[in-house]
Amino acid sequence: MDRLGICFVVLGVLCLGDGAASSEEANGASTLELGKERILHYQRHIDVALAPDGPRWIRRLAVTDSISLISSGDQIKHGIYLDVPILESSWYFEVLQVQMDGDFVPYHVEDFPYGRRIYVGEAGQTLAPGRHTFRISYANDVEPRRSNGEGRLSLTIVGSWGFTIERVTGYVNLRTDDQVRDPAVQRVSNGRISAMPTQIQNGEFVIETSEPLLPGDTILAEIGIPQSDLRPLSPGEAFQLAMSSFLQDLIDQLSVLWENGTPMAE
Repeated sequence: MDRLGICFVVLGVLCLGDGAASSEEANGASTLELGKERILHYQRHIDVALAPDGPRWIRRLAVTDSISLISSGDQIKHGIYLDVPILESSWYFEVLQVQMDGDFVPYHVEDFPYGRRIYVGEAGQTLAPGRHTFRISYANDVEPRRSNGEGRLSLTIVGSWGFTIERVTGYVNLRTDDQVRDPAVQRVSNGRISAMPTQIQNGEFVIETSEPLLPGDTILAEIGIPQSDLRPLSPGEAFQLAMSSFLQDLIDQLSVLWENGTPMAE
């Protein structure tokens, strides 16, 4: 899953003089409104299409995140970062656009063990306390996984933050001949997984929260992909899949016998 978090190490304390109040007013937040740093609204829009330069089983995601948050200068001092998981280093990845409060802002990308990290902001510039909206657009390739003979495309709607998120909305559009099939959404909170309601509006998969997310909570979604669109298995993978299925069926049968107290022949 991806993770959004705090950008850069704290470099020092910046004492704000008369300019502090005007900066807060310009961002629409008074000192009393600031309070704890938090995310007011996290919105993710995902367009799913076939990768134009890849095999039919690779999907290209065009993702746009809009994150409205309150910064008081406590932890969010210079900006934010976004982690994009990429399983294969050769897969396509591109940052399309980065903005803060409607203006283009500096950013840079670094590798991390499982993908790319997009840093937004500059270490030498301190973010003015108040309300800010970050908008990050990028594209990357993913491959659906196999599950019970069908394909499942896993999508992260919101990753793990260290702050409360008051509201989350997510939108998933399929720019292929596929239909949204068997959608599922889960919230992960303190290690517990709970299902969330799903809705389809005009062919778009929509996810909305009815209550705030706690720090560290995540929301994950899945949609079905036709088996014909999955990567063909190699002979070794097909054998492993068949053995795994056989062993799982055997375990399930033994479990039923054990639960029912059925004696087993020696």
